[in-house]
Amino acid sequence: RRPPRSTRKESSAASDVYKRQRHDYLKKVAETAKNIFITDDKVNVVGLILAGSADLKTHLAESEMLDQRLAKKVIKIVDVSYGFGNGLSEAIRLSAGTLGSLKYVQEQRLISRFFQEVNVDSPKIVFGVEDTMRMAEMSLVKTLVVWEGNDYARLRVRMPGLSEAENVIYLRGGASALCARNYKDTKSGAEGEVVESASLNDWLLENHKRLGMELQLVSDKSQEGFQFVKGFGGCAGFLKYAAPVLETTFNAKDEGGFDLEADFI
Repeated sequence: RRPPRSTRKESSAASDVYKRQRHDYLKKVAETAKNIFITDDKVNVVGLILAGSADLKTHLAESEMLDQRLAKKVIKIVDVSYGFGNGLSEAIRLSAGTLGSLKYVQEQRLISRFFQEVNVDSPKIVFGVEDTMRMAEMSLVKTLVVWEGNDYARLRVRMPGLSEAENVIYLRGGASALCARNYKDTKSGAEGEVVESASLNDWLLENHKRLGMELQLVSDKSQEGFQFVKGFGGCAGFLKYAAPVLETTFNAKDEGGFDLEADFI
């Protein structure tokens, strides 16, 4: 038995309302995405993941309402069972493999670019923790590349006889370096008081913007990353411009027994 005509009309009207609401919602999402992910007419992300519990995410990806520059950046579409924060956490978990691969590719490109600059003896790079950080603290570094697992601490040391003078020291040793209360200069034998200490990576996360540079934390999981850590101390910088040559303190052997001349590929 066919439903009454009035019922069919009500059903059709409800369907039209749903389609109109869906269209308006997708349009709003597309406009919001454009406002957030496009800056100065350029896409500011390397990839987008669309997540949701219904088919709206698929319609958005296929819709002309989504800016085509963003559509090209969609790297994965995932189904989630929750909304809000729980849904976001689930989307991140389900996309872990994709996100990891993307980070891996980015690291390879960045470190390979650094190696190319090394090969041509470019005056616009610096490497080794102490040399790189000297440049960074003078705001000469454009992009700072640091191994995420480095165990350096940044210490501010007040030396005796110079009450107002403080030196910045970069010391390996992880927790033990952070707990140091006194510092002895191995060259002069002078001892100073540690007035401030912080993990180098933590300090950089808090201060890199103030120093006018971009911070890139990399792993040692790839061949390029391993060479970067063992051969260059896991710390390097792309300079804003060719800077004056400073007396270098970097020694590859001290950074892990890796000989640049004999071992670097």
